[in-house]
Amino acid sequence: MSNAPPTLRTDVAELPTDGSTETPTHLTRLAETATRSLTASVRGLGFWAAVSLPAVYLPLLFAGLPGVEWSAFSALLVAHAVALVVGNDYGDA
Repeated sequence: MSNAPPTLRTDVAELPTDGSTETPTHLTRLAETATRSLTASVRGLGFWAAVSLPAVYLPLLFAGLPGVEWSAFSALLVAHAVALVVGNDYGDA
């Protein structure tokens, strides 16, 4: 009989103790799944940023920009271009 709490999983593979750098398969799959999920989230954020940024800079353009705000407007245009590139593949299977 074990003193381990009943919720502790004992069937999970442990890391190698022989000094090898090989990782267990389940950790590799977990890392790949996390990477895919993060990539999809970043692409989605880029897509929706590209969709919504014109709502921010078009009113600025129509209201007129004093010389000081041209750098902010340029930064918004660059952010929009980056969002277009990052969100380009969003929604592709």
